[in-house]
Amino acid sequence: MTKTSQLEAFAGWEKLEPKEQQTVRKETENVQEALMQEGQSKVSIGESLSTIRGVLQPKHLWMAFLKGKFHMSRATAYRYIEEYESVAKALPKKVLSIAKERGFKIKSGSLVKNPPPVTSDTQEIVHYLERLERPTVVNPPKTADSDMLLKECVNFVRTRFQRLPNSQRAKTAFIHSLMGMLQSTFGISSETSYGPVAVPDHFRAVRGRPRKAA
Repeated sequence: MTKTSQLEAFAGWEKLEPKEQQTVRKETENVQEALMQEGQSKVSIGESLSTIRGVLQPKHLWMAFLKGKFHMSRATAYRYIEEYESVAKALPKKVLSIAKERGFKIKSGSLVKNPPPVTSDTQEIVHYLERLERPTVVNPPKTADSDMLLKECVNFVRTRFQRLPNSQRAKTAFIHSLMGMLQSTFGISSETSYGPVAVPDHFRAVRGRPRKAA
């Protein structure tokens, strides 16, 4: 069955005017191409779905079309559309056009701290879109609460230690390697000696609900 005959078999197709059928046919092909193309921007999918919705929703055919044509839930379709609408509102037309043409994956949240450049230079726009795709590294704030940091480290290592085989040899080798790597990482002299230090009671994770203060 061809794409055209698939659409003509869609319930309610005959209710559309020829111009409306042409619009839905064209945008359906765009969605199919976008869904199949590796790395295609979600913005393009959202734009085409938004256009199709504009034609079908007034005729109460939108939900049936989503399910019958793309096996797509309403929530999924609206995520595409909302993402497109948020990005389209924040980006100039040329920037949005280049983003769609080149398949850039843009999240609307990334635009808050990265407003688009005021330029028509394609290369500069591409560089801007490339920056948007790079993951943002968030450096945690400094803290003077060394007690809290020690607690986090001790409990994290404890969870990993518990996953080791039930072998004293494996556990001893693990601890020796860990301590040696930490010394190497932080530039601590191998001549420095360490002894056991008691773990404070409040370091230990408590299961269940926290106790209420008296």
